[in-house]
Parts: sequence; C-alpha cells; structure tokens
Amino acid sequence: MPPRTQTGSAGSPYLILASRRESLSCDLLPSKKASASNRTILIASIDSSLKVFSNGRTIKDLLDDLLRTTEPSLGPVIPFVSPARPMRLDGTPKIMQIFNATPDSFSDGNEAHLDPQIALRSIERMFDSPHVPDILDIGGMSTRPGSSPCTEQEEIDRVVPLVKLIRTSSDPRIQGIPISVDTYRGIVAEKAIAAGASCVNDVRGAMEEGMKEVMAKSGVPVVIMHSRGDSVSMTSAELQDYDKQGGVIAGVREELGGMVQRVLEAGVKQWDIVIDPGLGFAKTHEGNLEVLRRLPEITSPGTVLERCPVLIGGSRKGFVGKVIGRPKEQAAERGYGDAAVVAWCAAQRARGSPVDIVRVHDGRAMSEVLAMWRAIEGEV
Repeated sequence: MPPRTQTGSAGSPYLILASRRESLSCDLLPSKKASASNRTILIASIDSSLKVFSNGRTIKDLLDDLLRTTEPSLGPVIPFVSPARPMRLDGTPKIMQIFNATPDSFSDGNEAHLDPQIALRSIERMFDSPHVPDILDIGGMSTRPGSSPCTEQEEIDRVVPLVKLIRTSSDPRIQGIPISVDTYRGIVAEKAIAAGASCVNDVRGAMEEGMKEVMAKSGVPVVIMHSRGDSVSMTSAELQDYDKQGGVIAGVREELGGMVQRVLEAGVKQWDIVIDPGLGFAKTHEGNLEVLRRLPEITSPGTVLERCPVLIGGSRKGFVGKVIGRPKEQAAERGYGDAAVVAWCAAQRARGSPVDIVRVHDGRAMSEVLAMWRAIEGEV
C-alpha cells in the first residue's frame, strides 16, 4: 500500500498508532511541507509480522501488550500551592492535625502555645514519628460550644507569627506542609495566607462579612463547613431542629449546598472547595451520629456538593464522649472513640463515597489506625 498523508492542527505533537487487521499505521515523519498553520503526517503500512527485536517479538506482540495495559485512573487533587504541594486524594483519609494556639480550646488549650517558639517546638514533636500529618490546621480562637470570641488582633497575633516560623523551619517536612488556618474572619485568613498558609478552614461556611471575597481573591483551597448560629446559640433546640427540611441530612445538604453556591458565585473555583458537614455544630447527639451513618447522602448526585472532597472533624467532640462515657473533663481521653470514627470514615470508600480528610487531635494514633486499615485491605 502506498503512503497516505493526513493534515492535523497547527503544531499538533500527536502520534497516529492504529492496528487495522494485519497492518500497523504509524506516524513516521512530518512532511517538509509543514507550516505554522498545519502539519502533514506520513502514514505507512507495515507488516505486523515483522520481527523488530532479537528475541523474536513482532509488532503485533507489542500491540497486544499495549492493549492490555491499563493507565492509572485520574483522581481528585487538592491544589495546594508552593511551598506545599498538590495533594492527590486516593480514597483513604488524609490526616489533618489540629494545633490550637489558644489558651481555652476544649481539649488542648495551652497558654504556652501563645508563644510562637514554644508552639513550633510542639509541632516539631509531631514530626518525630513514622506517621507524620498530611495537613496542619492552626487555630487561634476557640469555637467550642459556649466559648467567647477573642479579638481579631489577638487571633492574628496567635496565628500569623506561627505560620511564618513554620515556613522558615529547617525541617523540609515541616517547612513544606500544607497549613490550614482555622478561622471564620476574613482579615485573619488574609494575613495568614500572606504569611504562608495554604488553606482556609471556615467553621461558618464563609457566611461572615468579607470571607468569601478573601477566599476568591487568594485562590487557595477552602473548607466550607456546615453550621448554624455561633458558639453560644448553636446548642439551642431551635438551631438543632431540622424537621422543617425533612431531617438533619436534608437540612445539612440544603444549607451546605447554599454555602458552596455562594462562594462559587463569589469567584472561588470548584476544585478549591472541600466540604465538612460540621459534626458538633448545631446538631443533636443523634443528629451527629446520623450524619456519620448517612455520609454518602450528603454528596448525593445532582447537587453542587457531588464532586467536593469531604472532611470529617469528629475528634474528641461531645457526641463521642457521650457514647463512650467520657465527660468533657476527660475530652483528651476520647481516643478510642475517635479511632472508631476514623475507621468508619475509611470504610466509606467501599460505599462509593470516600471521606478524604479526617481532622484529628492525635495525628499519630489516627495515622496508625489508617495504616492498619490499609494493611487489612491489602494496600500495604
């Protein structure tokens, strides 16, 4: 068969490779007639029985191998920017390590952590482990039920210097870790991002004035969490009642979807959005358990939430303590309950609706839970 020519689009760097019965067509040489507006491809017919290697393999053998090769599937990515790196999500939850630079957080408040140097040393100890966190979530204000907010300047003074210190660490694992700033205040988020934060984790779903604009302008990934009211009002019976919407799942899906739609309209990119159904925020004890039990329904097809990565933050929260008999005075001793929540989140992949991030206090212990989970599944 004589050679045939085919014209492609300008500068197209493609290879034509096709098997037709007993012949192989391939791109041999670009024509000398190629110009800025097109290129010409020379197609030749080659006998597929031609032996091209000393081991006697033919072109047909090579084609058969090619057809049996499966390319790795594409997966979602959280596009953290330098000095952090984009994070590929694989269906097993990533560990978001909580670090509260506060004196009054419900289980790990520490006056010493108001000193950035002391706080950094505490963070460095978290990396003295075979299981290091994937994301570091820094908070400068407690949002526990019943807490009173600190001033904006206090929150900035707790968060920004610590972010800067992390970004100048001599340990590349610490220096390059994705840093999430846990705040609902736009000015705190803006200053933390300027200092090197990689992500905004907003417990009020960008509902506070100016936050959605900061999110859109910064271009960093954001966590949009479902909540109602504030730290005091969220425990009221009125704000924990979802009966008019058909129950807690329908209510969370509707309201969280509205929050996501607002930030999209403000200019936040779809691929930058992570959602959190907000365990412990304006939900009854049974409501929290129902959210965990019915997680796949939160991101059901046909909603704006369908393609969003999911974060679950149940660590040491009141509903865990109630189940396992650990009151708030023993919040730091709720680790076994937390392990069950993390394992449940890992199991969601088999249900077709993976949890992508778990926000935890004890990053090493929960990493060990996930390592054992992967080993049982045969991944390690």
